Amino acid sequence: MAMFTRKIDDLGRVSIPKEVRKMLGWNSQDEIAMEFTQDNKIILSKYFPDYESYLIHVRDLLIADQEIENRDEKITAIQTAINTLRE
Repeated sequence: MAMFTRKIDDLGRVSIPKEVRKMLGWNSQDEIAMEFTQDNKIILSKYFPDYESYLIHVRDLLIADQEIENRDEKITAIQTAINTLRE
């Protein structure tokens, strides 16, 4: 796992490296959700206001990763769920 470090600026902001944003499929204007753990960690994830958007994102991640076990079956299951939400 790669590690990146960034300093907090005077306004309390931390930039997310371009390489990380590209790897995660995060774009300018995307909303990011922050979850706080009991051991003082922050988990960042792309915010999806609805299940369809979330499923589309997961499907696209599966399509991009050729090494996931049972990948095609998972993609098919997710696509079925997306189609069901659209009905």
